[in-house]
Amino acid sequence: MMNISKASSADLDACVALILTTEMGKKYYPAAQMLRTEMERGLEEDELFVLKDGDSVAGVLWYQLHGIFHSYPYLHIIAVSAEHQGQGLGRKMLAFFEKDALEHSRNHLRTKAFLTVGDFNRHAEDVYIRKGYVKVGELEGLFRRNITEKLYMKVVTAAETGR
Repeated sequence: MMNISKASSADLDACVALILTTEMGKKYYPAAQMLRTEMERGLEEDELFVLKDGDSVAGVLWYQLHGIFHSYPYLHIIAVSAEHQGQGLGRKMLAFFEKDALEHSRNHLRTKAFLTVGDFNRHAEDVYIRKGYVKVGELEGLFRRNITEKLYMKVVTAAETGR
């Protein structure tokens, strides 16, 4: 059984390698060292988790609990290895993010969760829409020139997360 756990520095190389195999990783991180440096910061400051299949990293989940206006959670990255895609693991990590975000929110009954998705990543966008995220805006060239980021928001409630 695969479980989500807090990432450690020992997981970073596997996380970097996994992310760089995705289209998202290739478009946003031109060099492995750049991504590793960002992930080291994320390990210290943010919430960085791994989904493991035995000892190997099958998925990476990275978010900031107070990333939007220092109040609302922001999902930075969800990535699933190619060999583990199509098994619902991305949705499992998204549900983990939402539950954790709600547990750390100020009122514990509801919060707003945010994420951005690049215009090239239609599959991820479809998943987020099916999970209740609503597009609230578009930001041209936010992270990379020639990529429009779509900003999504979801009101996450205790009833939805099973709390």
